[in-house]
Amino acid sequence: MIELNVEETKQYIKEGHFAPVSMLPKVEAALKFAESKKGRKSLITSLEKAKEGIEGKTGTLVVDN
Repeated sequence: MIELNVEETKQYIKEGHFAPVSMLPKVEAALKFAESKKGRKSLITSLEKAKEGIEGKTGTLVVDN
């Protein structure tokens, strides 16, 4: 699993690390949710790997600072 905090996520977006029509919308939505309330986390993974994502084995986690 990859874990990014809010500031790292913003920096990676600014640097253009996410493809505009695939990952960028997902990362932006995860960032918006993580920022919406203290302590929130967003997990980006496929539906097929949701269980593994919740267990911390796969996916990208965006966490509030």
